[in-house]
Amino acid sequence: MPNAIHVRLDIAGCAVRLVCRDERLGRKARACFAAAQPLRRNRCFFRALPRRAFITLEVHSRASARRAGLRVVAAPGGSRQALQFLDGADEYSALFDFNSCRGKAVLTGSAPMPALANLLRRIAGGAFIGRRGAVFHCACVVRPEGACLLFGKSGAGKSTACTLSGGDFIASDDLTFVRMLGRKVLAWGLPAWDAAAAAPRRLSNGPFRVAAAFKLVKDRRIYAKPLAPAEAVAALLVFPSDLRDAGQAGKIVDLVAGMVHNIPCLELHFRKDRAFWDEIDARYQQ
Repeated sequence: MPNAIHVRLDIAGCAVRLVCRDERLGRKARACFAAAQPLRRNRCFFRALPRRAFITLEVHSRASARRAGLRVVAAPGGSRQALQFLDGADEYSALFDFNSCRGKAVLTGSAPMPALANLLRRIAGGAFIGRRGAVFHCACVVRPEGACLLFGKSGAGKSTACTLSGGDFIASDDLTFVRMLGRKVLAWGLPAWDAAAAAPRRLSNGPFRVAAAFKLVKDRRIYAKPLAPAEAVAALLVFPSDLRDAGQAGKIVDLVAGMVHNIPCLELHFRKDRAFWDEIDARYQQ
């Protein structure tokens, strides 16, 4: 189509190409995700992004979908394992093939950019699982000693811990992409949209070498205790609800076991006091 606008993104070191069939939508996506677009010089553990995109997503508005006669619906007999129908309630509907990493989506809500950010997170989380990577429900705070992953479900205190981190760089305060590269554990933030500020928010281009992982526990006292390997695996298996896939469970457990084997994993008891970062620093120095 002559009006298609191509937007190339860098998500967790991999090339993602958006083919926006609605010109207005494409211009908005290019502006909103500008910080996620690959730089000419990306300080990264990986080589420059290849010309061929790892993930290609054709994106439509309701109007462009009507013009193209496109209907994105679930197959009557259920989708094949690779080709999946992704239902974003009133935000989007998409068909994506996780083997070829290609798909089509229609943004159906009144806020297309937050919907697109949610869809990209969902697709990336599913596509990267087989490549020793996954999206975790954890914060990532980058300190001089390395990145610190803070695990916990909603309400565990991830955002509070990030707020009290002082001048440390916050790669993510909620969702973090983690990948094993050899024995290295690397972390990236994900492109997101800050609805409260009505502006794009770039979490990180990464990667950051992970130095330690902590399971957060709210307490009156401040202390950290090492987790046994089995406890650490259970503590780190925290994923967004829309990224859980029983068919990928074995790969996810293998990924987490590799993380536990290569970085310290501790249970951090803390209260709303920046002093708990001193406890983290003490653990880094051990």
